[in-house]
Amino acid sequence: MGRPYSLDLRRRICGYVAAGNSCRAAGRVFGVSAATAVRYPDASLPVSDEDLEWATRLALEVRRRVKEQQKRIGSAEFRNTQFSYVMGLDGVEKFVSTPELQSENSIGADPLPAGQVWTISPGGQEEGTGLFRIEVNESNGSGVKILNQSPPAPFKECVRIAEQNLFSHARELVGERNPREHEFAVQLRSFDAAKKGEQVGVAVLIGLCSALLGKPLKGGMVPQPSMQQPTHCSCEPWLDHRSKLGACD
Repeated sequence: MGRPYSLDLRRRICGYVAAGNSCRAAGRVFGVSAATAVRYPDASLPVSDEDLEWATRLALEVRRRVKEQQKRIGSAEFRNTQFSYVMGLDGVEKFVSTPELQSENSIGADPLPAGQVWTISPGGQEEGTGLFRIEVNESNGSGVKILNQSPPAPFKECVRIAEQNLFSHARELVGERNPREHEFAVQLRSFDAAKKGEQVGVAVLIGLCSALLGKPLKGGMVPQPSMQQPTHCSCEPWLDHRSKLGACD
């Protein structure tokens, strides 16, 4: 394994390139490859959040692949590990997986982004049981709106009940946060023949809380509704708290 170059050498390479010299010339002068000179940008230039997030996700994705291979070698020694990062002081925790390990259209062991919830609708007289995913986005404003065009009446009723429960039990569900000062955009995604989203009020309520708190649900969790719409439920057992996540080593 190659040794890292000193900070002083990196700065001299940056200064040499900034003076108008090519990366190849910098490589010849300082005894490094041209690729190394390209890799060290000007230290005075700010790094955008987009570039930093891209590099972070790439690094964690590569480390995740290594961890999965270790699990195949010795599953008893290498436990399940989740990799995540947070951008900024008030950023939302984002989990990193790999395309071959998890598809966005399947229920996996990794947490979904905050505000997204898998759920099962028991159906009704006109349709059978169905698998759905509730997706909630939170922003500044007020109220709850449904993004689906011509949303089914049963789903609209579920959203109405979930909204009432969130507002009336806000302190128990989301602590000091005031949901009336936030706008929620709710979308229902169907994954089979069922389309109405009957009796998914519990999942909608949990999705609203998850989006407002910025905390995802535990991986692989699928809240199942009761036959009657709830008047109140606790979302705490479903949320994935950072203190309970596996170590990222």
